[in-house]
Amino acid sequence: MARWWLDQETSTVQFFNGANRAGVEAQITNIGSFASKQYSWL
Repeated sequence: MARWWLDQETSTVQFFNGANRAGVEAQITNIGSFASKQYSWL
């Protein structure tokens, strides 16, 4: 997968291929939060 997108409000994560097409979409359970400066979960 070339990139991913996380939507915490809808609890959805999507993974996209090199052609920018969604390959996988899944419902998730949010635990913690994402720190964009450190590019990690807290």
